[in-house]
Amino acid sequence: MSKPKIRTIICGLAAAGALSVVSSSAQAKVVFPTPGAMTVHGLPTHVRAGHMWNLRELMPYAIQSGKMLFERQSASGAWTTIVSGKIRPRILWLHWRVPRSLAGSQLVVRFVLKSQGQLLAMSPSYAMAIGGSH
Repeated sequence: MSKPKIRTIICGLAAAGALSVVSSSAQAKVVFPTPGAMTVHGLPTHVRAGHMWNLRELMPYAIQSGKMLFERQSASGAWTTIVSGKIRPRILWLHWRVPRSLAGSQLVVRFVLKSQGQLLAMSPSYAMAIGGSH
C-alpha cells in the first residue's frame, strides 16, 4: 500500500473517531406492549445542543419496513417531526443534529411508527433537556 493511501485511511479513521466523540448515541430498547403502542426504554433525558444525537435500534422481526418519526410538542400542543428514519430490514437509525438555539430548553418528545402512511404505533411522551454546547 502506498504512503498516500495509508495516510488517507488513517485520516479517515481519525475523523470517524472525532465524530464519535462529538456525537452521542443511544441504544434504546423499543417495546410493543400492546397493538398500537410502543415504549422506548433507555432514551437519554439530556442531550447537548450543537451535537449529533443518534438512535440505533434493532426492531422486532414483525417490523420489516416503515418509518419512525421522532416528534416534539410545541407550546400550542401541536406535534412536529424533528427527524425521521426508514426501517431497513429491521434496523432503525435516527440522526439529529441538536440545534444550538434549543440550548437550555426542555422538550417533550415522542416516537411514531408508520408504514405506507398508516399509523402502526405511538409512544408516550418523554421529557428531554437540551444542555448548552461546549
